[in-house]
This record gives sequence, structure tokens and C-alpha cells, in this order.
Amino acid sequence: MTATTTGAGEAVLAHGVAGGAGAGAGGVVEATLTVPAATVTALIGPVGAGKTALLRMLAGRARAEAGDIRIAGEDPATDPAAVRAAVGWVPEQPGSWGAATCRRALTLTGLAHDQRAAAARERAAAVLDAVGLADVADRPARSLARVHRARLALAVALMGDPPVVMLDAPAADLDPRGRDDLRRILRGLAKAGTAVLISARDPDEVDEMIDDAVYIADGSTLDEQGTLRALDPRSRYLVESLDDGAVRALLDASHVDYEPVRDGVILRLDDADEAAQALAWLVRNGVPVHRFGLAGASGRAVPDGGSGS
Repeated sequence: MTATTTGAGEAVLAHGVAGGAGAGAGGVVEATLTVPAATVTALIGPVGAGKTALLRMLAGRARAEAGDIRIAGEDPATDPAAVRAAVGWVPEQPGSWGAATCRRALTLTGLAHDQRAAAARERAAAVLDAVGLADVADRPARSLARVHRARLALAVALMGDPPVVMLDAPAADLDPRGRDDLRRILRGLAKAGTAVLISARDPDEVDEMIDDAVYIADGSTLDEQGTLRALDPRSRYLVESLDDGAVRALLDASHVDYEPVRDGVILRLDDADEAAQALAWLVRNGVPVHRFGLAGASGRAVPDGGSGS
């Protein structure tokens, strides 16, 4: 990896990061982002876009195959332990503490961070209050509702007082009240100076709790124009022709907006009926279309399957 210095106030810096299974399979092809201290940033993209894989690399839980990462000034390629210590990591499916109470789970976590017993108990009380678990502090973790188990996972991540916190899909399946509580917690962390990076499939899930958003599709983060395209509610259809010049000439002559991509052109269409009309129009005008269908945000044809987030 090439040497990079984290800029002033940039708690998270990633440039050209790649790793994992690759595009369409939840891997990362090329990702670049920054997260300043005292802010909440969302990494937004559909299932299989590479969100989880990128977060795991940034959090020091998986190794990047290419690119450069700095977390609070630390390089996971040379000191992964320092990065893990700097990041409070909350996976989408956190582990269980079984019969241990919330207070006991946090106190044990504090001891694991080399805190003295009294300091660990004091920190546990403060974190329980911060994440809204004070009322259930002495209940066994296994008896908690799902939303409270998620808050306990966040509380565990906060016990080491990390400068960076990363949460994978924390707003998924939350009701409006749950999202409001999450917004309060995350905004409180940012106000205290923490850099927060969360993932989401839909910007509406996190819109009111974030300062900035980075969009990712097919394993690559999007530039400004790519982000605008991702936010366009119309469907993106890829047109591949045996004569690429013919399709572009027809669209230009007819004043039809399109997006040129490596494999052909992208048309923005409202629905399947308009797509059928567009295909018929192209063929009627002599364009030798050999492929026509929905495209991913990167301009490639949408694959039949895929997994991961």
C-alpha cells in the first residue's frame, strides 16, 4: 500500500480500496471515502454493493487487497491491532452475552480494555445511559428485545472510548421511534467528537441522522455524477448494440438523453412499458440491439443473483 497521511480532522481515510469477492458478490472493487471527526457519515448502497466488506476492511476485521487506509492515523496493513483498538465495531448480527447482565457484559469489556474494575464499572454506567439501556442494565442480555440487543452491541463497542465507531445496517428494520432513538445516540457521539460511519440500503433510513453520505454500487464508490444517477428514481436500462455508433447517432439526432458506458448506453426509463416502447423504437429505426435490460449503478447488466451487502 502507498503511504498516505490522514488530513486534519479526517478520522477515516480510504483511497482505491479493493478486496473480497468482487463486483456483484459483495466485494469491493474500488472505494474511496473520508469521514471527519465529529460527524456521522452513511455508506449507502443496495444488497451486494460491498458495504459490509468495505466496513470490515476499514474496521481492521478483514485485509484489503489494494488501496490505502488510515484510521485515526493508523494503517491496518502495518498495525491492524491499533486499528481495531481505534474502532468501535458493531456488525449487523452481533454476538450474544447469554446470561450475563448488560452491566456485567460492559464491565467485563472494560476490563478487557485494561480498565481498572472501578473505572470499568463507572464507564459501563455512563455508556448504558448514553445508549438508553440504563433501565435494563441488570437484565440478562439474552432476555432483551432485538432493539436492546443492538444497543448493547453498540455499548460494548463504546467501552474502549474509540475515536471511530462503525455500525453495519443499524437502522434496518427499526420503527420510527427506534430510528429516532438511534439518531439521538449517533448525534450524541458526533457531538462528543467521535467519527461515525454507518451503512444503509436506503437513504431514507438514515437521512435525519447523518452529515454526509457516500454511495457504493457494484463494489465501487460513486463520484458526484454517479451519486446523482443513483438518486434518480427512474430505472436504468443498458442498451448493447452490434453497432454502437448507430445507437448513439440515433439518440443524438432524436435529442434523447443517454449515458455512454463501456458496454453501450444507459437510458433512463420510467417503467417496463416505456422500456418496451424504447426497445421497439430502436429496432424500428434499424439499430441492431443484441441486449436490452436493467443495469446496475456502475453501468453493467444486473446479474441474476448475488449475496452480501
